[in-house]
Amino acid sequence: MSSIIEVDLIKLRKDLFNINLIFSGFILLTLFFFYFFTGGKIDYTLIIISLILVFIVFIPYFRDFSIDNFKLTFFLQAISIIVLSFFMVKYNPLFIFYSFFSIIPFSFLNIFSKTEIYSGIFFITFLGVNLVSIFINSKLFRNLKNIDGFILGLVVFILVLMILSLIIFRSIRSFVLDYYKSQVLDYAHKKIDEAQRVAYSKAKEAMEKSRFAILLKEKQEKIFEINKLLASKVRNIKEQLEVLGNEIKNIVFAHSVVILLERNKIINPEFVYEVPKPIVTKMKTLADQPSNNVINRFIREVFIKKITIHVNKRKNIYYQGFEESEVINYKFLEELSLMTYEVYEVLMVPIVDSLGNSIGVMVAFNNKEDLFTEVDKMFLELLGVQAGILIHNAILLKRIEDAFNETIVAFSSAIEAKDKYTPVLHTTRVGELAAEIAKEMGLPPEEVEKIRIAGILHDIGKLAIPDSILAKQGPLTVEEREVIKTHSEEGYKILSKISLFRERGIPVYVLYHHERLDGKGYPRGISGRDLPLGANIISIADTYDAISTPRPYNKHYASEQKAIEIIKSERGKQFYPEVVDAFFRVLEKRKSKNLNLNQ
Repeated sequence: MSSIIEVDLIKLRKDLFNINLIFSGFILLTLFFFYFFTGGKIDYTLIIISLILVFIVFIPYFRDFSIDNFKLTFFLQAISIIVLSFFMVKYNPLFIFYSFFSIIPFSFLNIFSKTEIYSGIFFITFLGVNLVSIFINSKLFRNLKNIDGFILGLVVFILVLMILSLIIFRSIRSFVLDYYKSQVLDYAHKKIDEAQRVAYSKAKEAMEKSRFAILLKEKQEKIFEINKLLASKVRNIKEQLEVLGNEIKNIVFAHSVVILLERNKIINPEFVYEVPKPIVTKMKTLADQPSNNVINRFIREVFIKKITIHVNKRKNIYYQGFEESEVINYKFLEELSLMTYEVYEVLMVPIVDSLGNSIGVMVAFNNKEDLFTEVDKMFLELLGVQAGILIHNAILLKRIEDAFNETIVAFSSAIEAKDKYTPVLHTTRVGELAAEIAKEMGLPPEEVEKIRIAGILHDIGKLAIPDSILAKQGPLTVEEREVIKTHSEEGYKILSKISLFRERGIPVYVLYHHERLDGKGYPRGISGRDLPLGANIISIADTYDAISTPRPYNKHYASEQKAIEIIKSERGKQFYPEVVDAFFRVLEKRKSKNLNLNQ
């Protein structure tokens, strides 16, 4: 702003300088005119007075600039002309009319307001100087014909002219000032209106940005919360999708939600909320094959190109990626007509994993007046990436667990194939019973699963026992029995070499599953609370199944009652008391369940 004012001041000073140059030229022209009028006579006094007057007129230019400098300049110019005419009259009385030129700068002076003092001085000077000129140069005037009438007429004429000049230039000044004020006010109002519009626009923009930033921050915070929820459900994809679908419904206020995941090149609806079955059926899409089904085309477009598609009937927002886009979009909305409500808006976002690959599509439907906003769109896009990573991790974990369980089943089958005297599914039954006991005791789910797996693999060490001992028909020698006892340690060695088992601590339970609370077990003979609880739970399950299930060598000996009696007698000796108590509670629950099934 200061630089603009500075530029304006420089321009005004330049204008004032130009005005003084014009006046100086006028004085110079007057001197030339006087020279030729007097027949080439040079009046040095007149020249000096002219130069002094020019100098005086330039004085305001060198003062601190203000609007008063213009007033003073025009005033000095008017007085200078009157003074100059006074010195010229002595050569010819007609030069008195030269003083009338003073009306020109005087008229400029009257453009400004508050010039009463200048005007008064001007009139006094004008009349006084001219009257003095007439009286001093009366001889010259007498030489003129009808000098008395001439002088009287001249005076009257001057007075009338001065009055008329005052009236005219006052009117001009009033008009100019009013016009100038109106222009200034109009310009000021326009600038004020423009400034207000700009200020309002900027304020509105700032408010929108602030509102957008607040909403986006809230959505981002919500994404963090959703990520935590999804991470906590990492072992259950179905629960993850339920969390994701419900959050989408609640946060973007969608009327219906569908989440599709790609499995074996087929994009299947895995989570559905408020979408009719016919629509869900149509959404099942082949990822690697084109389809004439319009819904499938939109899903494949989002999945393959990893783009967001937004279709809005009210706002005429359509996806332009297809040929005949308008027709395709219309057909798309028409296909959705089987919904229980009219679909006004659809938002489709890809689910992308950490490698940048599409693993699914999120679809949100809307039939409300409130449309999906840009923040909603950004939220779903961010969620599609964040959720994609966690869902992909869950899928990978599921595959690992499936492979892990398949490994367990393979080991279990290998044990049963190796030991002909082990009943079919003995290891599986031991694992399941051990897990039920652990659950009855209130152990954490992770510990229950760990005990179940260790129960299934408790005899894995028999793979290292020679067939000549395992398959021997007759009684075993003392040495052979000692070899059989090594299966616990051999199992520990086998499982310790596999990280998935080692990291879960499963080999330890396999190692100690023949240890006893009283220290009379093998292979280490540990006792008391040094005996892992999980190993003791497996031990009681193994004892029960081994005694109660018929084997080739004890078909007539096998008895559930016998197994129960032995376990009761070993309470506090071989088994922890709390383990025995939990075992019997499990048996009671099994009996009640079987009884209900039979009924």
